[in-house]
Amino acid sequence: QAAWLRDSAKLSQEIHEAKRDFSIEMDGETRGVARRLADGLEAQQKLADELERKLALAKTELGSVLERLDSTARAQQQELRDAEGRLMRQVNDVQTIQGGRTQQAVFDMKAELAKQEQVSAARLSALQKGQDELEGRAMMALN
Repeated sequence: QAAWLRDSAKLSQEIHEAKRDFSIEMDGETRGVARRLADGLEAQQKLADELERKLALAKTELGSVLERLDSTARAQQQELRDAEGRLMRQVNDVQTIQGGRTQQAVFDMKAELAKQEQVSAARLSALQKGQDELEGRAMMALN
């Protein structure tokens, strides 16, 4: 685009110089040729001006597109940050739930182990009592 602008500016300058050169008084026939050349140069100048106008419009549109692209990129970045935050909260929640369940399972296992120890102690006590009774009977039977 920069090269095109330089070429366009150069062409415009050449057209203006040519118009100035042809403005010198000429005889009748030369004046007609000069007029046709001036008309052609004027048409070329109009074309160059139209191209410059279109280039300016294209630059404006490009700026608008770039602005929308930047806006979209910022919105997507914000959405990613929001999604990351939600995901981190969910991970923390799951870890908290798992920690609570693990603590509950450990508590339940300890309670069950305490019950089993009580049952085992009661059974052992009953067995010892039964053994003592048998030994007592056996001793009485031997006496």
